[in-house]
Amino acid sequence: MSNMVGKSALADKKRIRDLMVQADRGDSNAQYELALCYEHGEGVRKDYAIAADLYGKASRQGDAYAMVNLGMMYEDGRGVTQDFSTAMRLYRRAARQGDCFAQFNIGVMYDFGRGVRQSARIAAKWYRLAAGNGQVSAMCNLGYAYNTGQGVREDMAEAIKWYRKASERGDAIAQNNLGLCYLEGTGVRRSPRLAICWLRKAAEAGHKSAKRKLARLLQR
Repeated sequence: MSNMVGKSALADKKRIRDLMVQADRGDSNAQYELALCYEHGEGVRKDYAIAADLYGKASRQGDAYAMVNLGMMYEDGRGVTQDFSTAMRLYRRAARQGDCFAQFNIGVMYDFGRGVRQSARIAAKWYRLAAGNGQVSAMCNLGYAYNTGQGVREDMAEAIKWYRKASERGDAIAQNNLGLCYLEGTGVRRSPRLAICWLRKAAEAGHKSAKRKLARLLQR
């Protein structure tokens, strides 16, 4: 039996070695990339503690992506002790650099009261900022806020606008919600055809509720 290692595996090992050398020299990009490898087990054994340490080193050099990823590790308690307050501090630092994922995560923290006093109004403010910067999940959440009047004045025209923006970018939850709006004629002219179109897209993306709803509609 051959013991030869494939060229791609050798290339991966060389890449990891190079990243380790650069990271040890203080290169923040290498620290971030190596952290990703340890977080996801790509080319190395998965190790959240090492990933968190490397994200921390890159964060201290001002890397916003590293701040967001380290914040999520603190939020989830992966490789570090769960600490919502630390997660929020990291998200705020990245948000000040304009990172839309950090802005979205701050919105979620306020939405669920993680490390801060729960506030739908402040959550909607951050969702709006992140959505304006292109963060798709924030578009969907902002649409839902307008749909339900959580943190903002209920406004179905705005809800449809943000659901549509997120749907066109492939967000399954937004596609499901937009489909239901067309099915029920909420904020739009009722259209079973468009309802099925958007529910099918959501179902194909794995949205379970959309799959069930679509199956019932197609049986009629």
